[in-house]
Amino acid sequence: MADDRIVISSEPAVTPDDLTRRSFPVVFRGYDQDQVRRFLKKAGEELAAVRQREQELRHALEEARSTLAHPELDEATLTAALGEETTRILRSAREAAADMRTKAEERVARMVQEADEHGARLRLEAENVLARRVEEADEVASNIRAAAESDARQVHDRVQAELEAAKARGREMIGEAQAVRERVIGDLARRRRAAQIQIEQLLAGRDRLLDTYKSVRGTLDDITVQLEHAEDEARVAAEAAHHRAVTTPPDDSDLDALAAAGAEDVVQPEPEPAPAVPEPDAWALPEPPVTAAPPSVSVVPTAEPPAESPRPSLVQLQPFDEEEGVRIIGPVSAQESPPEPEPAPVAPVEEATSEEHPEGSVDDLFARLRAERQGAVIKAQQVLANDELGAAPEADARVEPELHVVGAVVEDQVPEEIPAEEAAGADADRALLEQRDECLEAVASDLMRRLKRVLQDEQNEILDRLRQSRGRARPEDALPSAVDQAARYRDAAVAPLAEAASGGASFSGGGGDVDVPARQWAQDLADELVGGLRERVSRSLAAAGESAEDSDAADSLGAAYRQWKTERVEQIARHHLALAFNGGVLAAAPDGSTLRWVFGDPGPCPDCDDNALAGPTAKGDSYPTGQRHPPAHAGCGCLLIAVPG
Repeated sequence: MADDRIVISSEPAVTPDDLTRRSFPVVFRGYDQDQVRRFLKKAGEELAAVRQREQELRHALEEARSTLAHPELDEATLTAALGEETTRILRSAREAAADMRTKAEERVARMVQEADEHGARLRLEAENVLARRVEEADEVASNIRAAAESDARQVHDRVQAELEAAKARGREMIGEAQAVRERVIGDLARRRRAAQIQIEQLLAGRDRLLDTYKSVRGTLDDITVQLEHAEDEARVAAEAAHHRAVTTPPDDSDLDALAAAGAEDVVQPEPEPAPAVPEPDAWALPEPPVTAAPPSVSVVPTAEPPAESPRPSLVQLQPFDEEEGVRIIGPVSAQESPPEPEPAPVAPVEEATSEEHPEGSVDDLFARLRAERQGAVIKAQQVLANDELGAAPEADARVEPELHVVGAVVEDQVPEEIPAEEAAGADADRALLEQRDECLEAVASDLMRRLKRVLQDEQNEILDRLRQSRGRARPEDALPSAVDQAARYRDAAVAPLAEAASGGASFSGGGGDVDVPARQWAQDLADELVGGLRERVSRSLAAAGESAEDSDAADSLGAAYRQWKTERVEQIARHHLALAFNGGVLAAAPDGSTLRWVFGDPGPCPDCDDNALAGPTAKGDSYPTGQRHPPAHAGCGCLLIAVPG
């Protein structure tokens, strides 16, 4: 029992003075509640420790009392066992123990009393502090609640005032917007009516102009027919007058007849020649275009003809050649004329120019008709050269007639002859291009029909959405998604493009089955077609959405799709078919072979010329413009062919 000692501290961690003098910092809302709670918790722990020590002391006291009440050895036993001296010592010890127990009991009682008093005092102080802190906290909370409610009421009042002001401004803006909308709609309606009136006026004017044009065209056709007959009659009259002039010697009595017959050059026997006025219908030739020199016939004055020539050379008027589009005036020798009696000497003849011919609308029409016949210029020059070479030996040496071509003559050089090999190669290339076009024609028709069908279905779907929304649908709501829209055109184009690639492989001499990216080509076609179409349709729907008429959206949509059906579909389809066809040619060519770029553009193209001039190129290599096969640009009509061997 001596080892079971209980030690009780006489100096507790928290004293009453600490509780009394303890101060707490003051914050915005009163004392710091956390510090107050920590201090009270500590005080409670001290009280709990004191109570624990009190219980332990009580338990020790009970054990001591139990031991004293029931000792194990009595005095007689101890005396008999230890002797008197020991008994005396034991007695003294017992007395000392009794004294110590008494003192301990007194001390324990005193400590218990002190602990009870200390705990009661701590409990009372803690309760006072807690009550005071709770009261202060309630007061602070009441103040905060009142301030918050006051602030909330002020904010609510301010928000209500701003909301009412905003509603008032909104109503004013809506009223102004409605007024502006009505003005804009009215203005647009007026403009639309004015535009319709102008369109009607323009249509009426166009119809009137068309009627006038048809009337003028009919009149011109009649005049042209009459002029053709008049030209034939003038030619016959001129030939008859020429025949009379050749067969009948001129004298004074025949001057008037020659003038009436349309003789171009009449010589009087007097020194001063009298001017002859020809009849336009009998002798006048059509005026040439402005760029050509006026026709003239020059006769060199001669002396008496030699003995071997019974008469001087005359100027013969050749009949009009309809195929050549020109009239040639050439010399004729005496041997070509019928035998006639020798005419009287003829005085020198002055040069007659075309200035004596009357000018009028008939001549202008003839000039325009001949100006349109430019295709036979080279042939006319060759005929003229042959006439000069053939007539020179037969003409009289003293007569130097001037040959003129009446009409528009362009001084074009005869093109140089192309070597036979180059001409044969060009013909072969043209034949290959024509064969390519024949192969692609049916496929192009099929592809365009498929694409137009998808366009029509898509237009109908958008029209249905517009009808459901009464023409007020946004473009993003009316149009399908770009991915879905492109997928429709891609699925429609895969089969024709694969067929075009197979045709290209067969065209190059390989098998029809080739591994080509037909689906990727179809996707590229769909992206190109859908990109511009979505932008065009979005603009049309956005512009129509601002109109007050429901039919404007449908009209704008129809115009957009009509443009794509008539213009864009054929261009895009033919471009990608050419791409697939040449891709099939390239895929079917054996590895290590060479291929040649055949120029087939309808117009000049420097890039395609460079590729064609590059000559045979190994399969897989790029041409000068960077492409491996045609087309090099939009609308390119070139072709890729394999070089034999």
